[in-house]
Amino acid sequence: MPDLRNLIFVRREQYPFDGAARFPHAVSGAVFIPGIGVGGVHYGFLVDFANRAITCWTIDLAPLRTHVLDLLSALPKPAVPWHQESLAKFIDVIHFPHSADYWNGWIYLTLIEGSVMLALHTASDVFEVICDPDAHEVLMYSSTNQIRDGKIYFSRWRIEDTFLHEADRSRAVNIEVGTYDLVDKQWRIGPVLSGPDDIHYTAVSPDHDHIVLVEMSQDPVIAMPLDRDFERLTRTEKRRIIEGGIHESVLITCHLPSGSIHRLRIAGGPAHIEWDDHESDVYYLSSHHLVTNNDTLYAFGSCRIDRFRLVDGRSHRECSYQTSDLLRGPSHRLTSWSGRSLMAIPVYPSRVDLVDCTTMSRYKRIELARMPRTVNFDDGPIRYPGSSLEKTPYTIDGQAGTSYLYLSTVWDVSVFDAESERKLGSVVYNRNKQMMMMGHASKFDLVVQEGRRA
Repeated sequence: MPDLRNLIFVRREQYPFDGAARFPHAVSGAVFIPGIGVGGVHYGFLVDFANRAITCWTIDLAPLRTHVLDLLSALPKPAVPWHQESLAKFIDVIHFPHSADYWNGWIYLTLIEGSVMLALHTASDVFEVICDPDAHEVLMYSSTNQIRDGKIYFSRWRIEDTFLHEADRSRAVNIEVGTYDLVDKQWRIGPVLSGPDDIHYTAVSPDHDHIVLVEMSQDPVIAMPLDRDFERLTRTEKRRIIEGGIHESVLITCHLPSGSIHRLRIAGGPAHIEWDDHESDVYYLSSHHLVTNNDTLYAFGSCRIDRFRLVDGRSHRECSYQTSDLLRGPSHRLTSWSGRSLMAIPVYPSRVDLVDCTTMSRYKRIELARMPRTVNFDDGPIRYPGSSLEKTPYTIDGQAGTSYLYLSTVWDVSVFDAESERKLGSVVYNRNKQMMMMGHASKFDLVVQEGRRA
């Protein structure tokens, strides 16, 4: 097997904010946006508000995608997931830039169940491809991983096993949970679990005692034809599919001190975790009722945010936030001001819900634009527009101690004052790049610790 580190190429460039971009002095930090452009080109954009500069990384994954495609094509009977029209399309999807974390001068980018992770240095042209040199087969990594104290916590499995589970959902695969030390570059594998292949999120509690793995099922119980054929179905046929719902997902909680493992079935396609700012045993899990069908996203129901508490190595659901018109909710980020802990949720087609984390009730609803919509699943799943056409911010981040919200789309990053409900300014970051889709943006403070890797 070739060294995967030789199959990725990165080019970095920088340019200043547009002269029209003006922000209050208190607007600070940086927002990183991963995405993909016309022709399958991968990008990473860092919008640095402190230095009023934009860094763009152009990432060429074509050799890596070709290698993985050739490898899987050589299998005796390579299966194609139901929601993709070809094996090549599936390989493109799993290498989509999904999310990132930051540590000490570096941005660590993960793909949608990709076979490597990527490290981008924020102050130079240096980059690193992170893959286990002792692994003698292609592995898939969870879509979102967390960094704690200089270690990436991840889960991974053999890429061949994806097709086993795709063909038979009752068939489990071996999932390795481990860490990659960003200082000594050592891989350490902890528990090996039996579970599903589609781990969307690997989260570690602030006290390092628990690891939570989130399967994101997007498979309808009743077979669904590919998007172009689905649109030709009758209203009755579409209603039958949505009434069947989505297969349940599994939430796996690992208690590291005792070694115990607890599994909980969750409905609605859970995906993302945010940890509470004050209690290390509390987290918030989003479920999206989302089905990805080839080039189209469908909603099978409204989004739900659950608050969980870790007790004796188990995840216990305490309460939820859900409304009938809470559509999509691609991110939920915690912030605070005026002594209140809040959660910001972008809602399709053009709204932000602010939720009080203590009561899990709506604190404020902000309409970003007048785009009235009646949510009605009577005719079947709701089809979302392509992300290049959608106006909803895909990710919202807050700035603690202020009412500022950072709204990211495929075009720009806007800063919005939630208290006054006023837009403070925006930065168009993708000049001449023709972004088509974006992953999950993240806001970082670009702090470099003395004496640590930078």
